[in-house]
Formats: sequence, structure tokens, C-alpha cells
Amino acid sequence: MTLRRPLPILVAALTVLAAAYSAYWFHVAGTLRKGLDEWAARVGAQWESAETSGFPFRLALTLTAPRLSVNGIGWQADAVNAQASPFDLTRITVSAPGHHRLTSPHGELELAAETLTALVRLDLAGRLEDVAVTGDGIATAGWQAGRIELSATPLAPAIIDHQTSTFQARLAVRELTLADEVPAFLGRTIGSVDLAAQWKGALPVDARPRSLKDWAASGGTVELTRLAIEWGKLALDGEGTLALDPAGQPLAALSTRVRGLPVLLDQLAEAGLIQPDAANTMKFLLMMLSKPDAQGRPAINAPVTLQDGAVFLGPALLTRIPPIIWPEE
Repeated sequence: MTLRRPLPILVAALTVLAAAYSAYWFHVAGTLRKGLDEWAARVGAQWESAETSGFPFRLALTLTAPRLSVNGIGWQADAVNAQASPFDLTRITVSAPGHHRLTSPHGELELAAETLTALVRLDLAGRLEDVAVTGDGIATAGWQAGRIELSATPLAPAIIDHQTSTFQARLAVRELTLADEVPAFLGRTIGSVDLAAQWKGALPVDARPRSLKDWAASGGTVELTRLAIEWGKLALDGEGTLALDPAGQPLAALSTRVRGLPVLLDQLAEAGLIQPDAANTMKFLLMMLSKPDAQGRPAINAPVTLQDGAVFLGPALLTRIPPIIWPEE
């Protein structure tokens, strides 16, 4: 009889533990839902429906047709699903494939994603540590990308001035295909684009034109620590600084190393944009100026600047870009 007692005791203990865990899970789920509703009321977020699921091993929340507008930036999507472990709410996985619409004072962007996933990491106080976004099959009206990876990390320096990095981000794009109406002498697909940047100075409080101009006027800049593009046989890598002039127009000063310029000259000559003799002369000059890069490949060291809407490669004018038309506030 004594030997049989441990079994019912064990069953009773497991029942109590299961009941306690169930109560814990539903308490956490309810607390999160309440916090979400309070946050939505505070910032004006909306959705058609919200469903909590994942019991017993995950906490999952699915929002249908969410939409949000904060500080001039608007966003809406088909649906968003967020998941986390019940025992670690500082690591959240967010999935949002489908259609997205972004709006800002500078325009709007609509895109569709086959997959779109973000890993969000928070500290114990709920502040953002970093976020990493991965998307496959991203398409807009003007381009589509096979894969996009974006990571962002807010920094917390003790002293903030125009020389202090307050935010950093990385972007990697693979198989970027341009729209038919975009001139593309090297083909419509850019193999890869890689960017790494740090924001200097106190970040703008929102995306409104006045805030961006105030940030720039106080010395705010974006330092490109890496820029790398592989487009057919043309390759560029470099680094430099981006800013806004007093009129709110973009400025850029980059140090770049370029490979494959002779191929671009051939394409421009074939398109009738430059004379074949001029292309051959420039190719000869490029050959004389080229130096081996770190892998021994011939490359040209060429500064790229942008000012007053004009883009220069060294002293040569490459193109002009239209001015930014800032909306009135």
C-alpha cells in the first residue's frame, strides 16, 4: 500500500503544476494584451481583429489589418504575427508577409513581401536593444529584390553632440531588379548592394521636414562606413558622409574605388550617349590611372560628390538629380 502512494501524489503534483502554469500563461497573455491595448490607445494604432494563441509553449499574437501613424510616418499591413517564449519576453519574433503601405511627408511606398520577419531584442526595462529584419521576394512598383536584410541598433552615448554616433544600421540587398523605365546600361539586375551607416547627433524626433532640417542644422550627418555595389562587371566600394544643406537638399562626399568602368563606357557608347572614340580615349586614361585593389584587380580611386543636385565622379559631371520638394507644414 505504501508503494502505491507516490503515484497519486505525483499525479496531484503534476496537476497542480499544470494548473499553475496555465494560470501563469493566461495571466501573461492577458497582461500583454492589456498593455497592447493601452499602447494602441496612446499612439492611435488600430486593427480589425486581435487573436492570442500559442498555449502552452509560445505566446503568439496575430493582428489583422493593423495600421499606425506616428510622428508623420504611417504604416498598414495585411496582418502581423508576433511570438515569444512565455519565459523570455525580451526576444520577440515578428512575421508580416504580404502587402505593406508606408506613408511619410516625403511620399508613400507600397510593397509586397513573400516573407518578412523581424527579430526584436529588448532590455529588461522594455527598451529596444536592436532589431534585425529579413525579407524574401520584396516587390514595389519600381523594383523588386530577391532578399533584403536590415539591422538597426540605437546607441546610448553619455554625451550627444554632432560628433557622437546615436544610431547605426546595416542594409544588404541581393538580386535587385529595376523597373523597365529605369535606364540600366549594365542590365536590370544589380547583384548586391551593401550599406553600413552611423547617424551623428541627436536623432530627429520625427520624420517631419522641420525636424530633419533642425537635425542637419545642428551638425547632424550620416556617416557611410561601407558602401558596396556589384552590378554586372561594375563594382564600387567606398565610404563617406551624407548631409543636408541649409535648403534641405542632399550633400554627399564619398571616397570610392571602382572596378569595371571600361565596361560601362562600352555600354554608354553602344547606347549612343558618348562617341566610341571618346569612350576609347577614356578607357585608355582609366587604364593609366588604375591601381590594383586588395585582391590585385585594377581599380580606380574616385571621389564621388553630390552638391546642388549635381553628382560628380572626380571632376566629371555624371548626372543631376531632382531636388527634394519638402511638403509645407
